Amino acid sequence: MTALELAPEDPALIDLRRLCPRTQRLEEGGHVYYLLPDLFLGDSVNPKQCDALLRVGGGDGYSSRLLLAAKVEGRQLNWNCEAFILQRRWFAFSWKAQDGLTGTRLLSAHLRAFR
Repeated sequence: MTALELAPEDPALIDLRRLCPRTQRLEEGGHVYYLLPDLFLGDSVNPKQCDALLRVGGGDGYSSRLLLAAKVEGRQLNWNCEAFILQRRWFAFSWKAQDGLTGTRLLSAHLRAFR
């Protein structure tokens, strides 16, 4: 990966690593992303786990975004974004998380879409 890993002491990174130990904080295009390898999405969706990017900060009408390496089946979601970030193709659905959340709270707010 060509992106630069930043701020290993970042509190959100430390928090996210409790759920996904290989989480990395990366930056591209002025946005901060948390790469969450093999993130567990839930038992009621397919795939049950996949790589994910949690974007902190807006720019497209959303204050944060959960992007996935695959479109998830099993829930009616409005898949409204396909992006090429950090040299990979990602998909995102329309979902707004509460502003001001960080770390696992922000991730949990996005994962509610799969429940």
